Amino acid sequence: MSDSPTPYNADPPAAPPTVSMPIAGPPVRASSWPTVLGIIAVVLGGLSIVTGLWTVATMTLFTAVTDRTVESTANGEAMIMTYPTAESHPWMIVLGLGAAVMGAILVIVGIGILKRRPWAIPVSRAWAGAKIFFTIAYNLINYQIQQEMMSTMPQGQNMPAMAAPFMTIFLVIGLAVGIVWGCALPVFLLIWFRREKIQAETAEWA
Repeated sequence: MSDSPTPYNADPPAAPPTVSMPIAGPPVRASSWPTVLGIIAVVLGGLSIVTGLWTVATMTLFTAVTDRTVESTANGEAMIMTYPTAESHPWMIVLGLGAAVMGAILVIVGIGILKRRPWAIPVSRAWAGAKIFFTIAYNLINYQIQQEMMSTMPQGQNMPAMAAPFMTIFLVIGLAVGIVWGCALPVFLLIWFRREKIQAETAEWA
């Protein structure tokens, strides 16, 4: 018999070295809400700037006009259009400037959210609180101005007495709708950024 080892006695070949590698999971998709919310903030802020500056320009023009009434004739009858009284012009100019400033801050907040900047969160909360206060003040002052304008309108054919209660109702409805609409976005932001999931995500913004 041969002394050479048989294949059954041969040592098994050495196994190649192994390195533990983490198994790559599916890529994490970035959330889309900052893009949507940022665009909404920029658009609404831009509209607020335009509206505020338009109010300032209009009231400045009205202030330069000394006569508040413009008379014209239609079908042989005199018609009178009553503009906001001179006493209300400064208030409306202040409200217009305030709306423009609030809109500019909202545009900045929207850009910060779009770029996922951490400073956008506290600034958005501060804006939301100021916006709620400004919205209530804006609508209350505007309500008083509208009431003053209504009281200066002539009674008679152009303004029946029975129409006054209906106009008051419309003013009250407009006041309520204006406050709800103006407070919708700031209230949403305050609630949205208090969610634990959103707080955990925004904490990673750089």
